[in-house]
Amino acid sequence: MAFLDVSGDEGNFLDDSLNEVRGSSQYLTISGILIDRVNISRLEKKYQKIIKKYFLDVGITLPSNFKLHCVKLKKPGTFPYNKIGKKKCKELLSEIYQTLNSFDCGYLAVSVNIKEHCIKYGNKAVNSKAYALFITYEMLREMEQEIGMDFTIIYEEFNHMKKSINDAHKKLLSYKTFPNPHDLANITNYINSGKPQTFPILQFSDFIANSVFCKLTKKQKEEQILPRDKFFTNIKGKSFYNYREV
Repeated sequence: MAFLDVSGDEGNFLDDSLNEVRGSSQYLTISGILIDRVNISRLEKKYQKIIKKYFLDVGITLPSNFKLHCVKLKKPGTFPYNKIGKKKCKELLSEIYQTLNSFDCGYLAVSVNIKEHCIKYGNKAVNSKAYALFITYEMLREMEQEIGMDFTIIYEEFNHMKKSINDAHKKLLSYKTFPNPHDLANITNYINSGKPQTFPILQFSDFIANSVFCKLTKKQKEEQILPRDKFFTNIKGKSFYNYREV
């Protein structure tokens, strides 16, 4: 299975006239955890132990919609992170990365330079999150063919993305140079929508996405370092391993 999340502000970096719009980051990253079904319950149990250790055991009652969030954990100014303090937040962050690095799973990372990639095939900008999901879809389909096994994909609240996906696909199909690999119209049936409370591994995926985003924007810190041999990515260079051209 693959549990996907996003890091970066997709905003509207370019309008239809290709004018830059403030509020977007230069990069947008969709990353996630690739894991066998037999190991999902083990990782979910580890998540429950972490929640109990850092919050429940010290008397903090979490709301029903609570999810671990990497950026908020690094800057603990909001509930519940402000209740456990900066030292404990740093310990929690480190434990999450240690857990993922020691677990039998892989990492997927798809990053786009919003300004460059989203006008790759035509003269109008394509929704950057949709474009990154198209690349993710293509990578996973290629991997399925190589290993002879289908992935079940869970993306947080994917149902909210379907209109943007369809609009972006129509725009790309209008460009003669767009190859339309693997019939991207099927993507809305291929990716499943999930809530982080129902699928807690989605919450861990946020930490993978943020780590990749920090590396791209040169904000990498020691506790965010992830083993390169676990990565499958569309980024070519020394920073990442298992590069895949898609």
